[in-house]
Amino acid sequence: MPKSTSTREHADLQHLTRVRALTAEVAAAISAIEHNDLARLQSAVANQERICSQLVSTKWTPSIAAKRVAGPQATMAETGEQIQAAYVALAQINRVYAGVVKRSGRSVELLLALYSSLGGGYGPEPTQSETLQTLSCEV
Repeated sequence: MPKSTSTREHADLQHLTRVRALTAEVAAAISAIEHNDLARLQSAVANQERICSQLVSTKWTPSIAAKRVAGPQATMAETGEQIQAAYVALAQINRVYAGVVKRSGRSVELLLALYSSLGGGYGPEPTQSETLQTLSCEV
């Protein structure tokens, strides 16, 4: 196998590994949001930033494989298909992630509105009539 083919295949496999790792970190972030685990969310976001930085900093161009052939080119074509599948999976989980973050933002806004309406905070103590009020919410 020529050296350039070996180097190209190594670069493709490294790129594939990074895309899959990014997908796993996005899934970890979604799970952290679902479990209200701030530390795990921060870790997952930091890992996403690190992996994205690595993806941006490495020079990688997709190989064009029009059809399957025998020999080393077949391996490169399979790797190219795996990379394409990894990007499809990443795009799908990114759509899910965007939805989770959007819904989480709305939930946080509602909680902030609820807590601020209860007078919680560093303001003056509520009067006796304010402390006897109750709130109800219909869903």
